[in-house]
Amino acid sequence: MYGCKVKAGTYSLKPFTIIETDSKNESIYKGTEVDIIRTVAELHNFSVEFYLPENGAKWGFIRPFNSTGLMQLIQTEFVDLGFGSVGVSVDRNFYLKAGVSHSTSTFVFVVPPGRLFTSYEKLYKPFTSGTWKFLAVAFAVGLIFAQLFSGDHKVIFLKIFKIEPLDTPLLNMWTEILGIPLPKLPKKSTTLAIAIGWMVTGLLVRTLYQGVMFKYLHAGVQTKSVQTVEDFNNAGLYHYITKQLPEAADTDEMMRQQRRGELDGVLVLPSAMVSHFNQKHAGRVHVEIGSDIVATYIVCIYYPKNSPLTELFDPVILDLQAFGILSCWRSRYGDSIYKEVVLREPTPIGMDSIFAIFVIWLVLLILCGVVFLVEIIYGSEKLLNDCCASYHDKGKYTFHLYSPLLSVEQLDYIRE
Repeated sequence: MYGCKVKAGTYSLKPFTIIETDSKNESIYKGTEVDIIRTVAELHNFSVEFYLPENGAKWGFIRPFNSTGLMQLIQTEFVDLGFGSVGVSVDRNFYLKAGVSHSTSTFVFVVPPGRLFTSYEKLYKPFTSGTWKFLAVAFAVGLIFAQLFSGDHKVIFLKIFKIEPLDTPLLNMWTEILGIPLPKLPKKSTTLAIAIGWMVTGLLVRTLYQGVMFKYLHAGVQTKSVQTVEDFNNAGLYHYITKQLPEAADTDEMMRQQRRGELDGVLVLPSAMVSHFNQKHAGRVHVEIGSDIVATYIVCIYYPKNSPLTELFDPVILDLQAFGILSCWRSRYGDSIYKEVVLREPTPIGMDSIFAIFVIWLVLLILCGVVFLVEIIYGSEKLLNDCCASYHDKGKYTFHLYSPLLSVEQLDYIRE
């Protein structure tokens, strides 16, 4: 084209078009579609000048008249072509000229991360609810059997089935539940056998509990994030959707807020934009994508209705696809599903993880103090009553239950 200048309309939409500013305050354009335009320009010897829609608009709306955004620039032939993850549609094809498709993109939900476990949840999460119920039932059954077989109760069914109401049935149950390897049940050291059983079982349960609890105590453990539209609705989340992704909306910052849990909703963005964000912030910030896809669309470059540029661009784009160059460019800019890369070291346990332990300890400490005070008061009253009863003269003097404590001399004087 002998060094001609081609006007290209676009806007900032990562990774298709990435607009940066250098030290001279000049705009630098790069991205997957920018590389396509520059490759064609180099092959056919023409230069490219980029133009942005007014008022920070992006795609815009195509109409017979008074179109907006990029669609207006192309329809009025202010630019020779337009790109920026523009999807193929019937209305656009009617008023504009579509080039060959060079990629397929999707709109996806950017979902909030799973809720972090509280310090209280981390204490009971190591065991399932079924395990806790089994331990509670086993403990209750053990107490009941201990009361039946070791107490003074006379159980009728023991006589019916000729079961000796001794410690042997209790120890049989104990060894079956706890799995104590005793070849012969003890006859005399019953208390010792029960204590050993509790120690062995307690050691086993404690070891299992502490081993599993380790992963729940360290920071970052969280519940499963929402994935489907049904999950969004059940969780009561909002949907942050805009018609044109206005320039004022910093999608990168919104995704950071989403990761920090500051947005009570989900974002609807192109999957390529989310993947580019995850690749750019690999090891630091990673946002998750829901399993449901909002929409799938074919991406192409649009030209004015009577433009001949498709004859130059389409063959080159097909060659770039055939040789896998477009796939290489998409991978370089993150236009693919980019999984989280965990580069952080184990996080030390902080106070926020073990706060519940201190709360429970404080509650039990207060309870122990209350019980101790009750025992002191009750013991003092009992001691007072015993002292009064020891100096009670039968049939003559009766001291009130809560009478003040008298001295020995006073009591001797009263007795005389």
